[in-house]
Amino acid sequence: MMKLSSKRINFSQIGFTLIELMFVVVILAILTAIAMPSYANYIKRANIKAAQSDLVALGLVYENFYQRNLSYPSVNFVSTSALMDSNTGFPQWAPSKTDIFEFSSNSTRSGKGYTLTATAKNDSNLSGCSLSINEKNIRTANNCGNVTW
Repeated sequence: MMKLSSKRINFSQIGFTLIELMFVVVILAILTAIAMPSYANYIKRANIKAAQSDLVALGLVYENFYQRNLSYPSVNFVSTSALMDSNTGFPQWAPSKTDIFEFSSNSTRSGKGYTLTATAKNDSNLSGCSLSINEKNIRTANNCGNVTW
């Protein structure tokens, strides 16, 4: 026959003390204080890289236009919606960061060149950042931190 032993549980020793919980909260606060700026910087860099990719894609659309017409578009497009317009723009181009960047183009040298620009909107976390590329593949980045472009 098996004998069942009954142990008495002392409930006063189960759980964590307030000091132990406060240590955990302090450690979590320190980790969060370290991680949040790094994460915010990561998001900014990702948005800039996406805008750079969108500009390169638009540059390819311009080069395709040149191949078909032997000149670049002579129209200045002042906004993203104008660039994407199905009648006068390039509907085949679809940027991924229209909520953060405004894209525009400027015809140079009477249709023999262009400058494409992505400017961060004022309500974004990249306010003041501007990226550009031209027909010679000269790329510039202004007020975008240490971005290599």
